[in-house]
Formats: sequence, structure tokens, C-alpha cells
Amino acid sequence: MMRSTTAMLLALLTACGCQPKRDERQGTREMTTDSLAIELSVDGKRIRATLVNGTGDAVTILHTARHQACELVLTDGEGHVLQPFDSRSIKKGDDTVYCTQLTEVAPGARQLLFDGEFEEGDGGRRLEWGPFEFAKVASGRYRATVRWAATAESCFDEDSMEEERPAGLWRGTLDSNEVTIDLD
Repeated sequence: MMRSTTAMLLALLTACGCQPKRDERQGTREMTTDSLAIELSVDGKRIRATLVNGTGDAVTILHTARHQACELVLTDGEGHVLQPFDSRSIKKGDDTVYCTQLTEVAPGARQLLFDGEFEEGDGGRRLEWGPFEFAKVASGRYRATVRWAATAESCFDEDSMEEERPAGLWRGTLDSNEVTIDLD
């Protein structure tokens, strides 16, 4: 019974495009939803998150530093998650989602979400990741993942002065593959 339940679950996950993929470069797994995935990569002290549209259709997304920013999760060697400062907590501004902020990602295309490089700072390294700032990051090896939650359903069209519900506006949550970054 257990074997048939597992087989049925795997068949359902495969049919909806929700199967895990193997990233041979890092030996880690990335989960995809509807063949939309976030690929996280490291080059030295630079870390980059890219949205990959593996669907057969264009996907419209809202991802800005102000709205629905993907969150970088850094975990040290002891399992402690570093807590970044979120600049949105003090910056006053317009929280309106404007239709001009939406980006269409073509089928098979890649869209950079955020990238940043650790820089030397007072008491350690610092990293700016969209609205998030990691400060005083000590030397060591860190595991990193990105989570992006897209919840917006509508936007404001400045030409018509009306709220719109764009067709194809993607909503959901994506988690990236896990990478390791060495800060020596």
C-alpha cells in the first residue's frame, strides 16, 4: 500500500510540474511549481537569484525591492539563521502596485531577481539584497536559499486611473535551490 501511494504521489507531482530537480553543480535540489523556478548561484562572494520560466507560456510577475521582494536566507555553520534589516520598515513611500511595475517573462526566459556581493564593512562583511541588509557577517561558510512569495492580485493603471487584474499575473511561493558561500 505504501509503495502504491508513493507512486501515485510522484505521478501527481510529475503531472503538475512539481517534481524536484537535481542541480549537479551544487548537488542540491530545487523545487519547481508549474515549471517556474528560482535558480540561486554563487560566484566568489557574489550571490544571484534568477527566475527561470520553464513553462510554455509568458508569465507576468511583480518583483521589486518595494513589493514582493525575494528573501535571502543565510544560515551559518551552527544552524543559526542571520536576520537582515528590512529597510522597508522605516522608509515611507507609496505602497501602491502600479501596472508599470509588472514584468513579463517569456517562455524559456530568465529574469534576474536580485544579486549582491559581500563587501568588507565595520565588524565583518555586509550584503545588500534588495531592501534587505545583512551587516557584520562573520567569516565562515554559509548555506543560502531564496524564498519568493507573490500575493498581489491587482495593480493600478495610471492611464485609466483604475485598478486592474492582469491576466497571467503569477501568484504563489517559490523556494530556490540551496548553495554554499564561503566568506574567508
